[in-house]
Amino acid sequence: MGSTSITPMSSYPITTEELIAMFRPKHKEESSKCVVHILSTLVFLLAVFLLIASILTHLRIPEVELRSPKLMHISCNTTSPSSSSSPSFNVTLLLYLTIKNANFVASVYEEKSSTLSVLYRGTRVGGSEIGHARVKAGETKELKLVVNLRSNRLLDSEILASDLHSRVLKFRIYTKLRGERYMLKVLRKRMTTVMACTVDLNLTSNHVYHFRC
Repeated sequence: MGSTSITPMSSYPITTEELIAMFRPKHKEESSKCVVHILSTLVFLLAVFLLIASILTHLRIPEVELRSPKLMHISCNTTSPSSSSSPSFNVTLLLYLTIKNANFVASVYEEKSSTLSVLYRGTRVGGSEIGHARVKAGETKELKLVVNLRSNRLLDSEILASDLHSRVLKFRIYTKLRGERYMLKVLRKRMTTVMACTVDLNLTSNHVYHFRC
């Protein structure tokens, strides 16, 4: 007759905890690993977001330069003390505004918030809306503006008459650019650039003889 081998049983009995562990489902361990991966991803995305926000905070405002304007048209009415008409001027200037964006993100300027104003002795006599402008990263963009200056709103005609007789008109040009720099079309940072320049017109030679910003 053949013999049958019997595997001897362990001399140490299996405890209840070990028995439960043998049949414990593994889905809890997998669920814990999934939570760890999700938290790691969220921490990584938060770190990237903070890095980009820090970069936007330290970006430089694009450089704005106003070149010497060109006198396109000028007409003046110089009156004598006995004249009944008021002194006046009508001037048209061609201005070139250069925006240099040295950053590696684009800058966008708003249409209605970016303006150029020209003042004569503190009174606004002309201006223009700069309009919507998008300056790409590392790009230099030039904008051409035509500005008409009229003395209709001036109240002190005696000072204007004196300036016209001296053959010199002095103006101040104020430029304000408002917009935002943005990255990935999500993170945005507001910016404002203000610039002031002076320009003197020689009425004898009909040209710009002094310009400074």
